[in-house]
Amino acid sequence: MGLIETLNKGISLSKGKYLARMDNDDISMPERLEKQVAFMESNPEVGVLGTSFYNINKFGEIESKTIFPVSHSLLCWSLCFFSPIAHPTVMFRRDVVINANGYNLEMLHCEDYDLWHRLSNKTRLANLPELLFKLRKHETNSSLIFSEIQLKNSIVISQKMISRLIEYEISDSLISKMLSKNIKSKD
Repeated sequence: MGLIETLNKGISLSKGKYLARMDNDDISMPERLEKQVAFMESNPEVGVLGTSFYNINKFGEIESKTIFPVSHSLLCWSLCFFSPIAHPTVMFRRDVVINANGYNLEMLHCEDYDLWHRLSNKTRLANLPELLFKLRKHETNSSLIFSEIQLKNSIVISQKMISRLIEYEISDSLISKMLSKNIKSKD
């Protein structure tokens, strides 16, 4: 079925109040789910919750840490440029995602980024600052294999998010120029 359809089917078959996600080659810290559930119970306005994480290599060795913004307003600002909630670390309210019609089949390799964008004006987003996850990076990560498709769809999402925040429709080409300038400056 493919990843997006599988995610949507899993959501439709689920019964829980909260759904947690991760990939099979990543590692959750033992306290991750307990801390996320406690946060969600204490913050009913939050519909999507990620965590900070360690980046690990294919051997499981820690290479770096990623600590994304934690507040809704900073997450919305970040959504203009990238996905500030790591998909494998996420826990979300099942009803919030169902009401948003789940993942968009057209947003290949950006299905999470698109969902966070669409949910950002329907519910609060948050990240826990604690390092509760180990995200494995290797040469077969889909973000490396499908980087062109991911970039194309990221531009569409950035354009929508920026246009919504500034209440003015900006062009895909402007976003594309901004992103390509940033990509070139990294080399």
